[in-house]
Amino acid sequence: MKKEEIRKHLYELSPSEIQYRDHPDHPLNSFYLLLEEMGLKDENGVFVMPEKLILEVGEKRGSRAPATFWGKLDSSIHQKSFLLKKASRFYREPFMYADFVAIRYVYSGECIIYTPNRKLVLKENDAILMNCGFIVSQHLKNENDIVFTFLFKRDYIADRLKNNKLISSEITQAFFDYINRKDSLQLYRLYHGNDSIEIRDTMDAILCEFLDPLPYGGDILLDSLMNVFLIQLTNCESENDFEYKEDASRIAGMLNYINLNYRDVDLNILSDRFGYNSKYISRFFKKLTGVSFKDYIFKKKLNSFCNTLLNSDMPIRDILLQENISSESYFFNRFKEIYGCSPAEYRKLH
Repeated sequence: MKKEEIRKHLYELSPSEIQYRDHPDHPLNSFYLLLEEMGLKDENGVFVMPEKLILEVGEKRGSRAPATFWGKLDSSIHQKSFLLKKASRFYREPFMYADFVAIRYVYSGECIIYTPNRKLVLKENDAILMNCGFIVSQHLKNENDIVFTFLFKRDYIADRLKNNKLISSEITQAFFDYINRKDSLQLYRLYHGNDSIEIRDTMDAILCEFLDPLPYGGDILLDSLMNVFLIQLTNCESENDFEYKEDASRIAGMLNYINLNYRDVDLNILSDRFGYNSKYISRFFKKLTGVSFKDYIFKKKLNSFCNTLLNSDMPIRDILLQENISSESYFFNRFKEIYGCSPAEYRKLH
């Protein structure tokens, strides 16, 4: 596939983008509704994006026949080691934090990035590198706002890039330092490509390989292109890594950890992991989320319990064990207070 063909289709509107453009007050799209049904939305309305779930969604999309030109991107055989997505225009994403490393690249137009503390406006040929657990929302307002997002598995960088001497120490530092951090501090690095033709050309080559893989290319070619892309970013003007120190962001790492480990986590585990006194975490958590830690965990387990209850034939007691619910009587009493019936009756009714 030639780069000219990509550019020919670049500004085509998808059916969902037409809907977003014509109905600005549109509801959440189906993906976020799925996350909400799975209990992956916290008390502040922030969606959790576990690495495993995102990759599973990518694999399922990759098994579908493309309905449009850009549908080829979702169905590419390369959507495995990492994902590459074209962002929807006229859509303001809800806030989310993710268990993967991401790079968002502005191919044309601009991209507005919202964090808990600030608004960043990325211009054409800019890129932002974000760490695991980063809280972010994105908004593309105009038809010429074309943005692509790379979503990396944790081990992709480690396996493919850490021993590559062509990658500068700066990019290695940016990727590796925070992957193993316990506190999941909010870090990003913003790169300004300005008038660099080379970055755009490399992005075109990556898109060509995703959309129409060369028979002799495969992962080796794609890895080489990604290495070049990363090297080019490190040669750009960049802003320093930024750490949020405000309350709403200090708890982001804890929220991320809690949502991924809610079945087994308790205040003592959080205290050991994040270095805060357990009583302080309890007060801090209630202040920021509006609910107690105990109630938050209960709701997470309840949502997951109901999801399994309605979508499987698993015995109720086995679901209780799966969710690590130790006090059956307490759980059943709370369940009845909320839904007005027992779990068995709830399953029959729904």
